[in-house]
Amino acid sequence: MSAQEDTRGRMLAHYEKAGALERILAGWQAMGGAPEALAAVDEFHIRGPMATKMLLDRLDLPPDARFLDVGSGLGGPARALAKQKGYPVTGLDLSASYCEIATELSRQVGLADTTDFLCQDVADHDGIYDGAWTLHVGMNVQDKEGFYRAIRRRLKPGAPFIVYDMFRGDGPAPRFPMPWAGTAADSHLERRELVEEALSSAGFEIVDRDDDTEKAAAFMTKAVGKAQSAGGPPPLGLHLVLGPVFAEIAPNLLHNLSSGAMRVGVIVCRGRMG
Repeated sequence: MSAQEDTRGRMLAHYEKAGALERILAGWQAMGGAPEALAAVDEFHIRGPMATKMLLDRLDLPPDARFLDVGSGLGGPARALAKQKGYPVTGLDLSASYCEIATELSRQVGLADTTDFLCQDVADHDGIYDGAWTLHVGMNVQDKEGFYRAIRRRLKPGAPFIVYDMFRGDGPAPRFPMPWAGTAADSHLERRELVEEALSSAGFEIVDRDDDTEKAAAFMTKAVGKAQSAGGPPPLGLHLVLGPVFAEIAPNLLHNLSSGAMRVGVIVCRGRMG
């Protein structure tokens, strides 16, 4: 097994836990089964649906646009995009079980015709799109320039591409486990400036950027406090996907944001013409 295959195997082992779909469906029904309740688990990024709405507000594409979600996870952002904007969305993820969950949840809420989830590396994907995004994906990617270059090849010239990610801050070393890695050895957290350099080298022009760290820290403060006061996890949440380690992840994430070890931000790009 190559070093790359070994790294990918550890990443998938961190994410994939047997029986996640069944646990999600049971927890969802316990919460009443409303489509919007799924956001507690399928918006697998900090600030959840609030962050997704922020990104949706930045998209202005023609009505017949086709959109690519790279690292689509459990499919929450793709479904939000398909529902609000009406674009057909293709999601790519390396986790077969996540694609299975995303596909089933889309079927459950009536969005199977407008969302499609493929277990595939973007470098191996065919198709040309009018826009794309990645939400909390770059921290799992060591070769960021190669990753973004592969996305650039899937976009029409001038098409928008949004990166919503965690970045390394100026504070102390981050605590682990984190949502994307159990240890620092499996994390590829990088400073935003270097991520922007990788995007530029891959053929993108940076058109806007924003820091979301304060809002993210406030979100995590509320989430951790709510979990502590409740004395246990809710029926539906990321603990159903990541397992018991999530009890460590949430406080670590709050610490890393509060200490300056990590920052959260948005980078809005477009593919260079020509």
